[in-house]
Amino acid sequence: MTKLYIILLFSGICTITGCSNKTWYQIGQQNRIQECRKLPYEQAIECEQDYKKSYKEYKEERKQIINSPPTKKE
Repeated sequence: MTKLYIILLFSGICTITGCSNKTWYQIGQQNRIQECRKLPYEQAIECEQDYKKSYKEYKEERKQIINSPPTKKE
């Protein structure tokens, strides 16, 4: 219940104040990292590494994916 309350609180604040995409990305990343920390130590470390990407890196990768030609489905 507390987690849901925090998410709703951040959502409300961001809606009112106009949070940037970067802020939403960072909130999502922190939320995912908190979930990783519930795992056993070795798995948590590996899981956290998946979410350590900066917003700048994320944007660049996203841009490359969007600009790449679609692949043919057979």
